[in-house]
Amino acid sequence: MRNPDIFLHSGFDWSKDASFKRETQGLQLNGFILEGENWPHNIDSALEKLRGKSVLLVDWNPDAIELLAMRAQPFDITIFRAFYTDEALEIYADKHPDAIFCDVEMPFMDGVEFAKQIRLRNQILE
Repeated sequence: MRNPDIFLHSGFDWSKDASFKRETQGLQLNGFILEGENWPHNIDSALEKLRGKSVLLVDWNPDAIELLAMRAQPFDITIFRAFYTDEALEIYADKHPDAIFCDVEMPFMDGVEFAKQIRLRNQILE
């Protein structure tokens, strides 16, 4: 199974946090998207590279998922939605999306731990 592209997003710039950098080191993240002024450009740039592929959107906020899904429409992307990371792991195992966009601040299992679980599952299957 191919390792999916993983993008984490947040309203807080975790990319400058030292512990975040340590936690994500070696995860082969494809991007960190900071929500804010440049968010539409940053997300569209990432979605353009995924044109015609499938993406799993993971966010506890339904409005955020719908906003991301709307932004993906012009790029002919198949969208899968999950509001919790355990649900997202099930969808990932069933659908094998090409990419995952996950909020960093998720309840129960945060986005970084979720990314680790995805990478671990792919190592086991290789």
